[in-house]
Amino acid sequence: MNNLSFYSSGHYLGFSELGNLYSRDGQYLGWIEDDNTVWDKNGKYRGTITEIVGHRYILRSIFVLPPIPKPPKPAPNASVIPDPPPNVPPIKLDLGYQDAFSIGEVI
Repeated sequence: MNNLSFYSSGHYLGFSELGNLYSRDGQYLGWIEDDNTVWDKNGKYRGTITEIVGHRYILRSIFVLPPIPKPPKPAPNASVIPDPPPNVPPIKLDLGYQDAFSIGEVI
């Protein structure tokens, strides 16, 4: 699986490095656990990494109660910020699923 993530609209969300998630401009968003669950920098569950048509998305079900928050982790710096890729075609989400992060969201 590659390390670039997109919103369901096809816009580039950001990238991951060494289990950490960063926005497109290198701002620390949170971390990714071995089971592909994603937690924001404040320890709030955000969703799960899902690969659809060769692209990676972070999605969550609105019908499932989120797990209890975890203690925040220190914010590491990304070693290299990759050039933003072109947007990808939008996807249609299954009923009850949504993007785990909103475009322009500040956490």
